[in-house]
Amino acid sequence: MNTFRTRLAALIAAHPTYKGKYAQLSRECGVSRKYIAHLLNDDKLDHSTSGPGLFIAARLAERLGVSLDDLAGSITPATKAANIAERFAAAIAAIERPAAPTSSAILTRHAQTGGELSGFADVIEYCDVYSCTGPTLKPVAIGRRSLSAATLGTTDPDNLARALAAAPDVATRALADHRAAIARGALTTIERLDGQMTDRPRRLRMEYIRTIVAVRAPSGEHFTLLHADPISN
Repeated sequence: MNTFRTRLAALIAAHPTYKGKYAQLSRECGVSRKYIAHLLNDDKLDHSTSGPGLFIAARLAERLGVSLDDLAGSITPATKAANIAERFAAAIAAIERPAAPTSSAILTRHAQTGGELSGFADVIEYCDVYSCTGPTLKPVAIGRRSLSAATLGTTDPDNLARALAAAPDVATRALADHRAAIARGALTTIERLDGQMTDRPRRLRMEYIRTIVAVRAPSGEHFTLLHADPISN
């Protein structure tokens, strides 16, 4: 029976990077290894009308190099040719796009570049940029592949600013942590996220390594860069 579970298992088994490496796949998709195991082993999903959320399905499809149609099993002959072209374009893009950086890679990059913001150009899409020169922490930019973008469903920094304003305790601690990162050069902590995602009804619960580094823009302005590295369970 060609179910979502069997298609997912076959795609993982055939992938040169993720074959037998559920931890790496789960980390890059922003979920726990236990969740990937659930998708592969829970036979209730064969008859489910919901399955994994769109966000997770899209990330799985992207990492495995297939379209959502292929992963969902809804591909038709009419779209086959288009999907081949899509995969070819994705393969070319993957050559130029770096893999999701780890917290260690962010710290190493910070040391190698001396804290120059331009040195993070190829991984900036996985990070958020903040300014804390004023009395409050101000989001300047949200990376399109960052945890904030995944949680908020947008890369608009104003949305993140409103979320911080609605949680004064969180905002106060965040400001203190970013200032500490500026004083030290970098700050790394283990955090837990337990919140509602905008594109699916279930709550997102995960632990991640939060890395904040102090950076300097070519203009001489000082910012902080925040990166979240999910911890696989």
